[in-house]
Amino acid sequence: GCGKTVGVEAFARLTAMHAPYVINVNGGMTAARLLEQLEAAIAEATDVPERTIVVQLDEVNTMADTWTAKELVLDRCILGRRVPPNIVFVAIMNPTRKRTDAQQAALDAVDSLGGLNYAEMSAEAKTAAGDAAQRDEDDEAVADAETSNDKEDAAAAQRSRRFVYQVQPCADAIMAYAWDFGSAATNYSTLETALKVTHNRTRLPALANKGQERITDEVLFAESVLDWVVRMKLKSASRTLAADFRAANDRDGDKEHWRAFRSIVCTLLGVSQDFLRQTFHGDGSVVSMRDMVRTVKFIPFIMECYERRAEVSGVATADAHPGFAALSASVQIAFVLVYYLRLDAARRQEYLNRLQAEWQNARAPFKDIASDFLAVPASAYDIYGRTFDNLAEYLCGCLPQADGLAVNEALKENVLSMFAAFMTRQPHFIVGRPGSSKTRSVESLIAATDPNTAATQCEFFRRFGVRIQKFVLQCSRHTTADDVLRVAKAAAKFQRERNDMVCVLVLEEVGVTIGSRHNPLMMLHSLIDHGVPVDAQDGTVKLIRIPILGVSNWML
Repeated sequence: GCGKTVGVEAFARLTAMHAPYVINVNGGMTAARLLEQLEAAIAEATDVPERTIVVQLDEVNTMADTWTAKELVLDRCILGRRVPPNIVFVAIMNPTRKRTDAQQAALDAVDSLGGLNYAEMSAEAKTAAGDAAQRDEDDEAVADAETSNDKEDAAAAQRSRRFVYQVQPCADAIMAYAWDFGSAATNYSTLETALKVTHNRTRLPALANKGQERITDEVLFAESVLDWVVRMKLKSASRTLAADFRAANDRDGDKEHWRAFRSIVCTLLGVSQDFLRQTFHGDGSVVSMRDMVRTVKFIPFIMECYERRAEVSGVATADAHPGFAALSASVQIAFVLVYYLRLDAARRQEYLNRLQAEWQNARAPFKDIASDFLAVPASAYDIYGRTFDNLAEYLCGCLPQADGLAVNEALKENVLSMFAAFMTRQPHFIVGRPGSSKTRSVESLIAATDPNTAATQCEFFRRFGVRIQKFVLQCSRHTTADDVLRVAKAAAKFQRERNDMVCVLVLEEVGVTIGSRHNPLMMLHSLIDHGVPVDAQDGTVKLIRIPILGVSNWML
């Protein structure tokens, strides 16, 4: 999530090169499958020998047979077949890095609240089964073999939790060409350079670094995404915001209001990223730029939720500027969805306290805008206890009322987070012990968006004009990347034909795949970043974005 894949694609566009061929490597990929995916690039390189063809091997060290990757990239052959000389390979890898004891303890403390430990329970169960089988001399050899394999998988799952990324050791020859891409969180630009890059449209949160005020590349990225969302989404999509700006004598919000919005949200994003890294004792991988993008994408959608709610109720709010109030609430809820819900109870309150304090500091310089525009929450409790809880409870009240449906905290968090992820085509993983309303939340949302549902309280969901449909893959330790892709393509094909549908790829019990020798979850990388490849009628391949939901009783 630090921009490696996107960086290569952007560089190819800037240099007027052909868009790179992207091959998403996964643990189950074989040399034959890799060659199959290379065929298109080889054909073009052969037909147009004067053109440089870039082939991007993404996550190449997740492949079990890393010697195949070495043979392809360095020796330029695969399965005895030579690769044309005008093909240039860019191999992207994640580092082989273990968490420290403190980082692992912090991760386990959070995960143990949400899910069961599959690796430990599987090892205990298989050991007991092996002991029982050994009493039967006729089945002793078979039982020992099966138990050995199961123990090996369980041990692999346990070991994989200590590694930040599930990758394979690379050949030394490859490492001679490796380059450290770095991290956007630890790379800095001077304040002067940053203001030029952003056209001085945002008050950036500067950090003192080596005696100078500097801005992290991560914040610059967040500012760019925010500016795009303001121009393309918020300015044109919200009627209530437009009316409030006119009432505040700032017709488009361009005088100072949107500058304040970008500045405050940029600050809060930087604070949130830093808080999670500190929580996990400096583990930089716990958050990435993807988290920033998700947060920003949620804001206009939650604004839409408030507008749909007002349409359904038909009752005017007591706020002088309802659009400003909805925008402030949307920002609060977006941060709750992406950062707050990932923390345990003790850290949640600490995070809200930090968020409110930094909000106040970032809002203070903007004295010439409407007082209720991104007003500082009255208390840290209000961010979750009032703002988030109010909208979540409203959504749960719009669900079909089934017998035994308890509107508890787990259901409210699940429903709002799932609905936001589905409607914005974002990935979402829910981990919890049995009985924590995971499956019930999905089924309730499907029923609420079904036009055949007679319940009048579902009018809010029907206002969005879409129907949620799930495509389920029941995961096991034998699940492969091809299994994931097969179900994802079925969902994407249906999505392509039906604009009124939101087709969700649901991975049931996704936690049992952790540590699997097939490493199927690496397939999700390309599906999340680019979409699902689907063959079009004109012979081209189109990428269809679909939401992905992972549900697990087991911690990941």
